[in-house]
Amino acid sequence: MGDKTKGLYSKFHIHRNDGEDMFASDKHFNCDYFVLDLTHDKHAIPAILAYAESCKKDGYQLLANDLERKVDELSKTSAMPIEKSEAPKIEAEKPITTTENPASSPEPILAD
Repeated sequence: MGDKTKGLYSKFHIHRNDGEDMFASDKHFNCDYFVLDLTHDKHAIPAILAYAESCKKDGYQLLANDLERKVDELSKTSAMPIEKSEAPKIEAEKPITTTENPASSPEPILAD
């Protein structure tokens, strides 16, 4: 992450190991991916931990556990200090409710 003037740009070519991105009829054909350098990028660990927290909220506990375990492994071998407290806390989304007559109000109303 040496160049702070580039912003987001295409740096990697990604191909799925399961081949689900090879043909136009595949679900993951032409998907966008975001790669994180867990070894050198000081922003990657907080991002992974925030992702793990979000996964927990959606019921992907095994994936969340795997991500947190990976961070723990990295913290033992990394030259960069890694603190699990770096992850931002993700609040659960508020449920969306609608009015009695949806045609009268096209905007969803967020419950308090």
